[in-house]
Amino acid sequence: MSAPVPTSSSGGANAALDGFEYQIGVSVLAALRLMLITKSATQITLEPASEEDLESDLEPATPGRVQPSANMTDGYKLVVQVKLRNTGPWSKAAFDSLLKHGKKRRPARHHLDDPGTRYLLITNADATGVARDLLVNGLEEWPEEHTFPASLSKTLPHSPEGRVAIWGALNERLLDLEINDILGSLMRVPQTQQAECRTRLREEALRRMRGTSPGVWTREDLLSVIRGCGGYLASAPLLESFVPPTNFGDLGNLLDSRNAVVITGPSGTGKTWAALALVDQARQRPSAPEIIQVNVNNGPSSTRALIDTGPKLFYVEDPWGQYSLRGGSEEWTEQLPRLLREAHAGHQYVVTSRSDMLGQAKAGKGLERWTAVLDADQYRDGELASIYDRRLEQLATELQAKAMEFRKDTLDALETPYEIDLFFTHLADGPKFDEVDQAFFRRILGLAHRDAVEQVVVSYLNASDQTGASAIVWGLLAARSQFDRSQLIGLNRQLRTIDPTFVDELGKLVDRLVATRHLRQPGQTVSFAHPSVRAGFEIFIKENWDRSETNLMSMISALTQLSGSQRDWAMETAALCFRAITDLISGIENFDAEFETDHTSRAAIDTWLEESLIDPQSDFYSVLQLASDVGTQTSIPSELARWFVKGIRRGGQFFLKNWKPPTFDDAWYERVSNDPRTFTIADRFVREQLPQERDGFGDDFAKKLDRIASGLTPAFVAAAHKLVSSGFDRNVSAIAAGAVRDLTAYEGVLSAALDELASLDRFFEREGNEQWRAIRDGECDEAYEEGYQSHHEDDGYAAGIFVEAYIGQVRSLGHWQALAGHSRISEMGRAWADDITKAGGSVSLEEIRAVIAVTQTNGDEEHAWEAAREHWQTSLASDLEQRILSNPDDESVRAALVYCALTKSPATLTLCFEKLSTAPALSVQLLVDMHAASRRISGKTRARRLRPILTSLPGAGTEMFEAIPIKDKSPRAVGETALTYLCEAAETAVPFVLNKIVPVMIASGATPSAAIHRWLRETEDFELSKAAAEAAIGIKDDTLAWLALGHKRADAREVAAEYLATTLPDPLPQRLLDLSSDPGSRVRRALVGILADRRHPNHQSVLVRLVNDDWSNAAAHYNESPSYPIARDAIRGLAAYGSLTDEIGEVLVLKAERTDDRSLGMVALNTAAKCCGPEIRKKIWALSFIDQARWVRVDAIDALTFADVVESDILDAINAKLILRLPPPLAASACVLLAVHGQVDAAVEAMERIAHSTKRRALLLLGAYGLAERDHDAANGLLALLEEDHPARRLLDLPDDELLPASAIGDLGHIRIRKVVQEWLNEKIAKD
Repeated sequence: MSAPVPTSSSGGANAALDGFEYQIGVSVLAALRLMLITKSATQITLEPASEEDLESDLEPATPGRVQPSANMTDGYKLVVQVKLRNTGPWSKAAFDSLLKHGKKRRPARHHLDDPGTRYLLITNADATGVARDLLVNGLEEWPEEHTFPASLSKTLPHSPEGRVAIWGALNERLLDLEINDILGSLMRVPQTQQAECRTRLREEALRRMRGTSPGVWTREDLLSVIRGCGGYLASAPLLESFVPPTNFGDLGNLLDSRNAVVITGPSGTGKTWAALALVDQARQRPSAPEIIQVNVNNGPSSTRALIDTGPKLFYVEDPWGQYSLRGGSEEWTEQLPRLLREAHAGHQYVVTSRSDMLGQAKAGKGLERWTAVLDADQYRDGELASIYDRRLEQLATELQAKAMEFRKDTLDALETPYEIDLFFTHLADGPKFDEVDQAFFRRILGLAHRDAVEQVVVSYLNASDQTGASAIVWGLLAARSQFDRSQLIGLNRQLRTIDPTFVDELGKLVDRLVATRHLRQPGQTVSFAHPSVRAGFEIFIKENWDRSETNLMSMISALTQLSGSQRDWAMETAALCFRAITDLISGIENFDAEFETDHTSRAAIDTWLEESLIDPQSDFYSVLQLASDVGTQTSIPSELARWFVKGIRRGGQFFLKNWKPPTFDDAWYERVSNDPRTFTIADRFVREQLPQERDGFGDDFAKKLDRIASGLTPAFVAAAHKLVSSGFDRNVSAIAAGAVRDLTAYEGVLSAALDELASLDRFFEREGNEQWRAIRDGECDEAYEEGYQSHHEDDGYAAGIFVEAYIGQVRSLGHWQALAGHSRISEMGRAWADDITKAGGSVSLEEIRAVIAVTQTNGDEEHAWEAAREHWQTSLASDLEQRILSNPDDESVRAALVYCALTKSPATLTLCFEKLSTAPALSVQLLVDMHAASRRISGKTRARRLRPILTSLPGAGTEMFEAIPIKDKSPRAVGETALTYLCEAAETAVPFVLNKIVPVMIASGATPSAAIHRWLRETEDFELSKAAAEAAIGIKDDTLAWLALGHKRADAREVAAEYLATTLPDPLPQRLLDLSSDPGSRVRRALVGILADRRHPNHQSVLVRLVNDDWSNAAAHYNESPSYPIARDAIRGLAAYGSLTDEIGEVLVLKAERTDDRSLGMVALNTAAKCCGPEIRKKIWALSFIDQARWVRVDAIDALTFADVVESDILDAINAKLILRLPPPLAASACVLLAVHGQVDAAVEAMERIAHSTKRRALLLLGAYGLAERDHDAANGLLALLEEDHPARRLLDLPDDELLPASAIGDLGHIRIRKVVQEWLNEKIAKD
């Protein structure tokens, strides 16, 4: 149906028709650019047009009736009016008249009454006078607010600045070129179909203008026309070939039930495509919402301006992705949860975010209700094949057959969805003239490989970028990793002010790069499609540095001149670009010049960096790093940044571990310290950065910083409060040294530190002690011990340092009495004692006695006596004697006392022995303590120290001392007098002493059952309890051994069980068999070892129970495979029975199917196949066909191979058809099973058919090898199927010391088949 045409006169009709056709053309261009190229709208609306409307178009002051409009992702409504003007340029007056005109229709100026609407006039005419200030060069470009002609304010009174524009000089020829370029270059519509495509687009526009209500033109409608004419949108195939992750249904359910979903996960896991697929589903609803892609740079408030005009679904892509060093993302963090809470069925949200950015923004907690995680685990096996098949369906019919032919080889060669996408991009272009299929395949496969991408990009840029504009695209992406199309428009406009010839090269270049898949643009956000693409850009820039440099300089200049809402983004981007460029040229060989831009731009960057460094909302360290890299030496804040970050002048090397201050002259320090911004930056560094620095700044950092800025002690105190609950940190001491200078302010830090240490002590008493007991008793997996230890080994580190700093500062001021009187001194006793120990010079007797008194009440007394030993004074001898004679219960205190006496006052020990001569237990205990303490002294010195003490003892004393065992020396027997003394002492001795004297008593012929009985009853130490059990066994006291079997500690139970089992007949008593449920893994493992060699029905049932033991000895931190040794040993014990019931067989098969320990599963299957009956072997065979890609399928077939017999119905199912269909590992195992157990004729027949498979011929070798022992002639007959001179024919005739080279099977099929054959025949074929 043709458009209505006015009939007043032929001239008027022709003019009206020209104007109307122009308006239709502009509508088509607007639809293509807004919905398919920049993707800033998902639909546009066209107003209806009548014959009367067309006649009125002839009037110069009447707006064109065709009026496209759209809700834009930037949050505004775009209203476009189109006017073909043949009466000269637009003056201000003419434009004013156009805005006011409105007899039958609403005047254009009233559109601007709404602050959320923008008005664009598109015309073939230019503009003149002040109207030129409104000129733009595209649909989404807007003039700067300050350029708005004041003389239009009366017509447009409602803040029109930046909301009114004229796209002039777009004549019919340029319009046609624009549309043709989009259809041909970007949409890949074949040349032969472009005319038809334009006609169909025109008809689609006209169809929406018929009737009385506005016609909506959607992105899907537009794409349908493009596809119908053989073209496609670069990102559309990726959506159409979208393979849903396993939790895609959960995403949809969240959207339906809560009207919002936040899809998060690592980069590259398909979040964008999953979101777009959800959006696409929403479009299919009976009452589909309008889809609004939100420009995240405009903040959350942009969604509120559009909520009152019908149902909408807002798509928000990565709101924290364009992370700003100056903040701004906090707006999304704060407001997005509120928006989602307000969501309803007519106002829904689909949001994506990288998990790292979500965490960095600290936004995860507020969004939990709507969040779903998408990661690699959410994709099933076969993802690439599914993507391939869906992409195949989108090809032109004549190319689909080729794609089907190429399918297997392509999937074997390519590894990622990105490579599959590139493969289809090049496949869609078809073969070259006279190019045969295989040559076509090899060419596009090479282009799809990631390794080839760099050169493909370089070649493309060499052919398409003659001006070097691609350097600007690289600069933006190198700086920000992604940019928004709206940001590109503002930059492009600013570039035109610098170089009027620039026109719209940047936007068009991005369009082409997106169309060729070098850039990725699923929505409005543009990024590199792959790191290899970035590498290609960088090669091109280096090879074309002269013109690239010019463009990069212009880009930085333009960025620094952008104003308004884009200023912060532009300034940050300029600074980041400068750093990226500097890094790039540093990699160019023989290139000594530095990149420099104009002075004004560098000064602007310096200013922005300086503002950012003192802005409390900025990411301080990132800005500090950036300032150190790109700030000039005239910028004092940048110089200070380098002092912090690099420690040396610019150009030097980064420090690795320890920060070293630079060597600057006094003038430099004066200049920096006099700058008022220096204090703010230094204060921020101490408060914000120092607590999280990985590099150590040293204990004297505060003093060095004083030269830069004084008065920073409050900042150090604040930093200390941040770290007080942390573990190890390299800068805790530096922060403590700076903070402790103000002891009054530091009291809060000290209190917090003591509270932290007290909390840790309570935790350890409440949970830690018991947890360590369980670990030492083997109740936890081996990996748990390392994990638990590493998790807690740094506990209390920072708090301890802060307490030590306080003690050190107070003592350095000579105020130890203040310590003694502190309200919490009892919690600081150890730190006080340790500080005294480390102190140089003299320490007063009073202070030493004070610290001893304090520590006697808090469990740290041994540290006080260590301090006393370091600063020994003879007056302390009496104190030491009294404390030794008081016989403290704490072994560590007794050890410290005796060691102090032994090294500083041996006479004290002599006196103590004299006073304890009538108390055997105490005397022997002191003897044992002295023996232990003496081991800390070297040999000759030890003998010299001990000699006067031992000489003073009765003869039996020296005999007992020398009989005590040590690690490398067994206990020695003693005489009757000494033995009698030991027996008397043993009646009341503590377990620590019994551990030393009982072995001496046993060696001397005594049987100290009563002492061992009390030892077992009283000790809870894991080493002492084991030693007590071993002592009971040493005297062969079965009663005591049974007592040890019930001990609380596992090691005592273990040694008791092993001993008792040797004394008892089969079957073992139930009490021993019940150890199968003992919490200690070593006890259960010992039981398995006992039962494995003692076959009995009662024992067999226990072994069956232990098949499911789940204790693991795998070191998970080193990525070791799971390992369950007790279960594995139990199965080996069952295998020793030879024949097992099918009931046990079912347990073994189930264990193999469910376990994640492959070696355990293999042992279970092998045992079941060998020891159980036909029904179990059938179940094992069935296991090989479960619908899961797991190694248990291979192991099941292999278990049958190793069995003594395999049933014929299993073997009859194995034939060439099955083997050729199975995946390589299963095919290889099936071949071996058939060759080892099948009928020889059947095996030969199957192998002969396999020999004709060019991709699986290597399996022939497995058939021959498996048949060799049964029928050597048949095996050689199979090898004879190979070519006469083929090296693999020697497989069965190789000498013992010779292997076939890996190349011998290089022509026998696919690499995957050859690999599994090589693994089977590793004793016959060398590795690659």
